[in-house]
Amino acid sequence: MKLGYNTWSTPMLSLEENVALLSRVGYDSIELTVCEGWPTDALLAAPGDGARWRRMIDDAGLHLSSITGNVPVVVPDSEWAGPRERLLRSFDLAAEAQHEGQGLPVSLGALRPPAVGTSIFGNAVASE
Repeated sequence: MKLGYNTWSTPMLSLEENVALLSRVGYDSIELTVCEGWPTDALLAAPGDGARWRRMIDDAGLHLSSITGNVPVVVPDSEWAGPRERLLRSFDLAAEAQHEGQGLPVSLGALRPPAVGTSIFGNAVASE
């Protein structure tokens, strides 16, 4: 069995912090969240960041298992331009981050993800 972790749960940590922590405590893989509000936001990533992120993950002995875009794809046509741009950039990052021949998955979402600091139900989440 392999143990993986999705950075969806830690939007307050940088990728460097997540990778160091997960490697230290014995995780095998990481699923990288590239949603708005995360340090690895797809729309804020520079060209080459996907490959740089993969090297960082590889160097820590972890496996990059997928990209979490959670891009809302069930939206009115009038709202599609923004999610479409985010979706395409998520695909670009996956292409940059995958190993040759890997075909790195990108997970989608049907609805808008919750704002950072709220639950999927919209209520505030206490911070520590």
